[in-house]
Amino acid sequence: MKPYVILSAGSGNELELLKTRSLLLKRQGYVVASVNDLSTALALFTHTDFRFDLLILSHTIEFADRNRLAEVCKESSPQSRVLVLVPRNDCDPLADACVDPMEGPEAFLKAVASLLKKSPQVERRSQPRKKMG
Repeated sequence: MKPYVILSAGSGNELELLKTRSLLLKRQGYVVASVNDLSTALALFTHTDFRFDLLILSHTIEFADRNRLAEVCKESSPQSRVLVLVPRNDCDPLADACVDPMEGPEAFLKAVASLLKKSPQVERRSQPRKKMG
């Protein structure tokens, strides 16, 4: 079985958090790509045929932008799952699950594993649809 592929998205001054999140996930055997801005994340879904098993959206992304990313992710690959890092009572409507980042890395990794267990791996094609930029 191939490793699961995850896109972790944040915004603003979240580079260190993205790096830490990526390291945690890679230690679990996942393949991880991280982006720190909305336009790059959207381009990955709209300008390439590459698909992710899981999209992780940080609380630092504005609500409307998180919903847009989740929507584009689901349109490009309905099997992909979306995890939002916000308290459960603030969970986004298009999210498959939410986890409060204050619950710590164990709760985060448990939520990731649980979501990935529930769905088949996404078929991947890595050829670009059109040139980005």
